[in-house]
Amino acid sequence: MTEAAASMGSMAQFGLTANASGNADHQFEVLRCGLAKHGTLVEAAGLRGTRSHHKDNVQNGPYTVGGPVVFEPRPDDLIQLLPFCLGAAANGNTYAVAETLPAAIIQVDKVAKVFTYAGMKVDKWEFACGGPGQNLRLTIDWEGLTEATGNAGSFPSIGNTLSTLQPYVFHQGVFTAGNTAYPINQHSLRGDNALVKDRHNNSQTRSQLPEADRLITFECTCPLTSDEIGLYDLSVAGLAATLVYTNGNRSVTFTLANMKLATESPTVESRTAEITWPLRFSVFADGNTKEIVVTNVNTA
Repeated sequence: MTEAAASMGSMAQFGLTANASGNADHQFEVLRCGLAKHGTLVEAAGLRGTRSHHKDNVQNGPYTVGGPVVFEPRPDDLIQLLPFCLGAAANGNTYAVAETLPAAIIQVDKVAKVFTYAGMKVDKWEFACGGPGQNLRLTIDWEGLTEATGNAGSFPSIGNTLSTLQPYVFHQGVFTAGNTAYPINQHSLRGDNALVKDRHNNSQTRSQLPEADRLITFECTCPLTSDEIGLYDLSVAGLAATLVYTNGNRSVTFTLANMKLATESPTVESRTAEITWPLRFSVFADGNTKEIVVTNVNTA
């Protein structure tokens, strides 16, 4: 028997659509796709006069679908992805949070089969960069309702929608808090939409994924010098901040309405290490200004 060719990750493809039905209409370059079906087995395991478990007492239980997908998003990718993360459709170049989230259909070509995931919403998202020489990454934890499989080769022909633009690089970013720009070594901007993930309601699959809450946090590490010490024991009134990445005429600006910082003293790790300071901000709305607004400029 001839062994089948290996299914290599280099041949996988990822696409989605905001339409309620149909095939993916936009393809993305991804670093990792962890989307999967997570099934369960239900067993009647009563007293039978033996320690053995009988095969006929088992049936398929409920299942969930979801997992993380990692992007190095280009400016045109963000046009597609930001409404799923934040909730609101674009208003020009501006994206704001909303009380509900849109759902996507995601298709993943895993070579041997094409997997279609329906009712997909963003549970968590993270824009992060680990330091010099690294690209800005967006990790989205998707959760959804159902999975279906199609034949190999059935992924839609949408390769022409793949971005040809450059991702943002760490040195292109600037963090400003209270009108002062601060040097940072790395950062992580996270959003948690707190989806209710256990709502099945007499269904083997999830029946809904309601939004329960919204939490925004920003973490970074900066040097500890006289330039940064003003952030120590920050007033509980907080301050506004921005994180801006710029590449030529293209840019993405994360505007944070009010950031509060629970005091955490820096530590000294060794005699030869620079003393740095981890900052862990919680982000809040300020009056009618929502906690986060993103401006994505994709102009050549």
